[in-house]
Amino acid sequence: MRDNHAYRVASAPQEVSFDLGDLFAFLWNTKWAIILTTTLLTCLGYMYVQNMPRLYSASAVVQLTAPASSLKLSGFSGLTGSNDSNLDAHIEMLKSRKFLKALVTELNLHFEQEFLAPSDQGNAFPSVDHAVNVLREDLRVSVVANTDMLTLTYVARSPELAASIVNTMGPLFFNYLSSKEQANAESASSWLTDQISVIRQGLDASEAALQQFMVGNNIIDVKSEMDLLQSEIVALMHQKLAADKTLSELLANKTQLDLTNGNLNSQLQVPFIANNDFIRTLRTNIQHKLTEFEEVKKRYKEKHVRYKAAAASVDEWQRKLVETVEEIGLALTEKIEATRLRQQNLSEQIGQARAQHSELGQLEIQLTRLRRDVETNQQLYSVFLARLQDAEVFQDATEQPQYAVVDEAQIPTIPVSPRVALTMAVIVILSTLFSIGLFLVLHLVSDKRSRYKRVVGRFRLSIIAEVPKQPFRFFMGKQSHAQGRYEEAIRTLRTAIIVMERGEPNRVVGITGVEHYRQNTELTLKLAESYSQVEKTLLVDANLRTAGVSASLSLDQDHLGITDIVNDKVKFSASSHRIEQSQLTVLPAGKQTQDPIATLSKPRFGSFIQKLSVFYDRLIVSVPPVQGFSDAAMLSRHADALVLLCDVTKTEPVQLSEALEKLTEAGSPVLGVVLLNVKHLRRQRF
Repeated sequence: MRDNHAYRVASAPQEVSFDLGDLFAFLWNTKWAIILTTTLLTCLGYMYVQNMPRLYSASAVVQLTAPASSLKLSGFSGLTGSNDSNLDAHIEMLKSRKFLKALVTELNLHFEQEFLAPSDQGNAFPSVDHAVNVLREDLRVSVVANTDMLTLTYVARSPELAASIVNTMGPLFFNYLSSKEQANAESASSWLTDQISVIRQGLDASEAALQQFMVGNNIIDVKSEMDLLQSEIVALMHQKLAADKTLSELLANKTQLDLTNGNLNSQLQVPFIANNDFIRTLRTNIQHKLTEFEEVKKRYKEKHVRYKAAAASVDEWQRKLVETVEEIGLALTEKIEATRLRQQNLSEQIGQARAQHSELGQLEIQLTRLRRDVETNQQLYSVFLARLQDAEVFQDATEQPQYAVVDEAQIPTIPVSPRVALTMAVIVILSTLFSIGLFLVLHLVSDKRSRYKRVVGRFRLSIIAEVPKQPFRFFMGKQSHAQGRYEEAIRTLRTAIIVMERGEPNRVVGITGVEHYRQNTELTLKLAESYSQVEKTLLVDANLRTAGVSASLSLDQDHLGITDIVNDKVKFSASSHRIEQSQLTVLPAGKQTQDPIATLSKPRFGSFIQKLSVFYDRLIVSVPPVQGFSDAAMLSRHADALVLLCDVTKTEPVQLSEALEKLTEAGSPVLGVVLLNVKHLRRQRF
């Protein structure tokens, strides 16, 4: 026999999944239960919809801003409340409890049945606040796109009441809004009058203060006076600069003169003395006299009269020169003192002019402030006076209609809720989904097949076939649909055994079960018959404990079989049985033995099976169940493949796991698992 490990590796684990095929098979098999449940839920939903109260919706369209022909007060929209940008404010006012309370009182809605609180039943004075809450909950206010109009919608059980509410809301809100705007205009007018009076008093006070200031300070034209002072300051500054320059020059001459220390010749070298015209004249005359004196000296002696006269004349001119130089020095000193005095006087005059200019500047600042106060009060007075005129105009304009009902609500005839057709369609869809989900959950909770797949997958095996319960009846001489599915499952198992061959064929195939099932023998017999249609097949009943094949074929209890061949060496031809109208040959179990394990463990049994596998194309061996017996582990040593049967109605996944664990520990070449009595079977794909 081939290596058992190779069989286990070759048998890839089957993925546990619930694909679309499983889902469609489940839906088909549970279609009547789903239809019945959906119908029941739909009927209950229909009864609920029929018992729901009918609600009617009424809508009216109103315009809440002034028409194009009405007045629009510029700069006064904050006081009027009728600007186009106030639609949101209008909506909030429509939904305000104050306005809705007025509407409830106007229509006596708190006496209507649907506006009554449970505690107000039979009360002569029902709660108005509760009616306001109900009205506010069912009222809808929306803006008509790109317009200054609003849509008022109300839903009520009474169509007449719904239409009455929305038709009353428009005019009532117009009156409410007009009275509010009229009150705002009157309040604004009164406030503006008070403000104008205060501003007028302030204006009179500021003008009086300005007049008093100008008279008290003897002000005619401050700007002109400041310009004159500025010109005077500039002239004085020029004079002072000239005096400073002159004084500087005089001090320089004085310094040069003092440096001569009274030496006449040195003094005559000083530029301002040397350049003096009178000094030049004196010096010229002295030079002329000296020339004459030299001529006299040549002619006359010292005692001569003419000599003495010429000498006296020279001395006289020399004395005059000295006196003149001294006078120039004294004149220089006096001029310096006079220049200094002039400079001091100019500085004092400049200081006085600047002080006067500063005083005029302060007066100009105060005068400007007073004039600005007067101008500000005048502007405020003008603005508030204009606002007062606008308020008076607006007060007159509010008496004219500013709003309009564009479209009145009609009494509705068709309820908006419940929408029976749409609701029933939704109920049918939800009922169908709920029914499918309910049965799918129940199926997943109770479905053992998935758990069996997980158990088999842990042993790196797969479920190679799923066999439905074998039917007992035939209709009109033909196989029923259930019988056809059963035989198709047998053919699927046969195909799976052939397809899963790796290299050498599975000539010796053992069929065992987790426990003893009646279907074990039936399936083994059906599988052998299926193989006999395509190849030479021998069915070996190696279940020496029950001899189920012999019983199914109604053979005599003393019919020779395996035990006789192994123990008594009976010939195969005397022990085998050929089924009538079939190509299948059966080797029964033979006479019962007290120790089946001893018979199966004899070498003669192994060599006998080996010879049969050469003579026949396929040996199908019926093997005792795994639980309770060790025959399966013994017989698996002589098999090329071992198929484990599991009845999903009798065997728990834990028992299947234990059986697979035993076979794995024994090294059995388990090919896969076959599930018996499977419900909702669909065609397997290979």
